[in-house]
Amino acid sequence: MPERIENRMVVDAEWIPRYKPVCRCEECERDIYPGEEYFDFDGDIMCEDCERDYVRKNYRRCAE
Repeated sequence: MPERIENRMVVDAEWIPRYKPVCRCEECERDIYPGEEYFDFDGDIMCEDCERDYVRKNYRRCAE
């Protein structure tokens, strides 16, 4: 029977990512890897999850 490791940190510490991140979301700081879509607002990089909040916060206007 193979040895069972209880602590996942030991196993995960040995994990090497397959690809290096291309960039990082400036809002949630999640790494963005090759093949993933993201938004670039004049240099502000946002992942798909943060894009809507960023647009509402920075581009919402009130008509007068």
